[in-house]
Amino acid sequence: MTNIKRVREITIEVEKVRVVSNLKKQKIICEICSFTTDFISLNSATQVFQINEEYIAQLARKNIVHIKIENEEILICLKSLMEAKE
Repeated sequence: MTNIKRVREITIEVEKVRVVSNLKKQKIICEICSFTTDFISLNSATQVFQINEEYIAQLARKNIVHIKIENEEILICLKSLMEAKE
């Protein structure tokens, strides 16, 4: 009698998910992305992504996160912020 060993391999992939559907967003053309995308307030970005304003400023200076100022409010390109946080 031969002993046959069976090997079962299980792969689990975990992906981080951020719920941003309840945020106040504005659809604006991001001049850097060249897409119409959602922009969120700086305050919302710091709360949802649990990062501080200085970190966002550093990313913006490096052109990793795109910002826009409208009506004296700093808005963050959600697409670029999510890509930066991956």
